[in-house]
Amino acid sequence: MDLTKKEVEILQEMLILIYKLINQDKTFKSLYFKDMDIKKQNKTKSHLINQLNKLEDPEDMLKSCIMELEEVKEDKIVDDKFFYEIMSKYRMRDLKEKYNIKDIEDIDKFESILEHI
Repeated sequence: MDLTKKEVEILQEMLILIYKLINQDKTFKSLYFKDMDIKKQNKTKSHLINQLNKLEDPEDMLKSCIMELEEVKEDKIVDDKFFYEIMSKYRMRDLKEKYNIKDIEDIDKFESILEHI
């Protein structure tokens, strides 16, 4: 399946938003549930996030995907240092508004968007 440049960009934006939400949620839980057994607290209402959280390092997997999409978009090899430049281009608030995402549980809405790609 070949994706257009616009479709690659949409997919990348979605992954960036997921990455940022997972990272934010992880940081929040590490601060809020410090010194507690948080395994019970890791579940969300989002099926997608729960599946990603089953991975050993979901952030690393998402980072790799984001980088690969950047390579497709730019038609050149990019290194890991470039990752933070990519991430800084996108504000979480703007992405949440663009895709009508209020919190991490809304990520499952992406399934319907992806069906149209």
